[in-house]
Amino acid sequence: MSIPKLTAEGAVIALTGLSTSALVTVMSRNPHLFEKHYSKQKAKEAADNIYAQGYFKRVDKVSFNNSGEFESKVPGSKQKTLLERQFKIKLNGEGNIGAKDRKKVKGQVSFNAVITDPSEMANVIRLGLRQAGECRESNNEALNRFLFVTDVPEGYVGRAIKANEAHGDKTADRLVIVIDASSRTSPQVVTAYPATAAYTTRTALLV
Repeated sequence: MSIPKLTAEGAVIALTGLSTSALVTVMSRNPHLFEKHYSKQKAKEAADNIYAQGYFKRVDKVSFNNSGEFESKVPGSKQKTLLERQFKIKLNGEGNIGAKDRKKVKGQVSFNAVITDPSEMANVIRLGLRQAGECRESNNEALNRFLFVTDVPEGYVGRAIKANEAHGDKTADRLVIVIDASSRTSPQVVTAYPATAAYTTRTALLV
């Protein structure tokens, strides 16, 4: 039998007051449950061919007034794609922006950056807990656990991949926070991950 909806909602309310640093402390108790959601590589290592694993990326927005600022602010691995996509510029044979094209490089770009720090993961959870969401049953046998499901917070994106998919990851725009409500006064975040809407509706809503 699952926990009552009111109990779950009370646990979520109790957790909304936690700071990022407090959540990092919670995560340090079971770091392996969170780390596999940091990047595509870690998620793929944790996944199998049937069930996907989700991972987060941070959305970075960078403004620049010239090509020099663009080159200094945007990671080298992102520059070629952003130049071609946003400015219709192709790098020259030496892999540089041509002299005639440099004056075109001005404005703002957005790109996804891998989460590498526990505090970033904690911030995703902190922001998610403060959003509207729904409480669902957990597949875990521990009856005091439930899922709090909401949107992946603004400023982040969620993706999901299976072990046998080299590049076939897909959008996972729902944030799932697994919560242990054993203690009414001190509920615990067990883990958190992004998932598709189809995945999150596999379990029933709490009543």
